[in-house]
Amino acid sequence: MKTQQLDSILKKHGIHSKFRTEFRAVVTHGKRPSKELLTRLDCVANYKAALDEVRVELSKSVRHKFPPPITHYESLDLETVAR
Repeated sequence: MKTQQLDSILKKHGIHSKFRTEFRAVVTHGKRPSKELLTRLDCVANYKAALDEVRVELSKSVRHKFPPPITHYESLDLETVAR
């Protein structure tokens, strides 16, 4: 995946600039994400969507296909999280 393509995906999904370098390292170098980024990838809708789109793009050039992306995500509000 080209850096420019990855950058456009990150911008498209509104990934905060604080996490873009780390996200790139995860995708391009296979580095483990920090606990903070991992939490966002697991729980925050736009981060999940960005990761799904990256997986789709990476799957185009290889025989292995990642599972299809989930097309809907819900963000949790503070009341739901507090329960």
